[in-house]
Amino acid sequence: MGDSIDNYSGGIAIGMCGKNCVALAADNRYGLRYQFASSNFHKVFQLNEHCLVGGCGVYADVQTVFEQIKYDANLYKLREGRPIGPSQLVNATAHLLFSKRFNPYYMSPIIIGFDDNGKTYCSSYDYIGAPGDYRFAAVGTGCNEAMGVCDSFYKEDMEPEELVETIGQCLLAGENRDAFSGWGVELPINLLENAQGKTIVLELKNGNKYTGTLEKCDRMMNLHVKDSVLIQPDGKKFKVAKIIVKGMAVRCFAVDGELLKKSDK
Repeated sequence: MGDSIDNYSGGIAIGMCGKNCVALAADNRYGLRYQFASSNFHKVFQLNEHCLVGGCGVYADVQTVFEQIKYDANLYKLREGRPIGPSQLVNATAHLLFSKRFNPYYMSPIIIGFDDNGKTYCSSYDYIGAPGDYRFAAVGTGCNEAMGVCDSFYKEDMEPEELVETIGQCLLAGENRDAFSGWGVELPINLLENAQGKTIVLELKNGNKYTGTLEKCDRMMNLHVKDSVLIQPDGKKFKVAKIIVKGMAVRCFAVDGELLKKSDK
């Protein structure tokens, strides 16, 4: 592992683009090299309905960069009267990191999102702000292990449920082979408007399932579902007029009639 500053805090984050969706996943470990401090450290943040930001590195720098990105996004909204888009955010983040090139932030961010036309973005950076435009990207001490798995399993235009499964397995493969990463997965999902109004199946981490009509996916990554049916692990079913499911509580979901039938069985 060595004594590189890259290995000081560890961690792994992966971003992927799918068909009408994007996903950003990260581990939850907080530590100093082999010393463990917390298993609930957030490395993924949402700026607005179009953009997600994640990253790994020295945690003081991670928090500083995230706060500065949030500040730039809010300033853009005040000046322009609209939320910042991913293309503008990519350029603003590159400028932020490059401006500190002689005393850089020791963190590598990933920005994913989509614009008003439905085009998806996934960009990652080095310490001095050189951006790369990819369909998938990984940063952190486990990125080398994860990139090989991503390259093997990634496909263009994946549906949301397939994208969730792929990015989750890639992250687990990376963190299982890296001593400085681990302790779970943080995986918020961002849906486009064309998924709204469709029948959705949600499988939660506690084993419960919900089937219903997706009203919206709000800026806090909560799924608003109406006319839903709760299916408990023991098979009991209950009708629920409306429910708001936290994105972090969802293990997987599907927006597909055939998958809905399988879940009902």
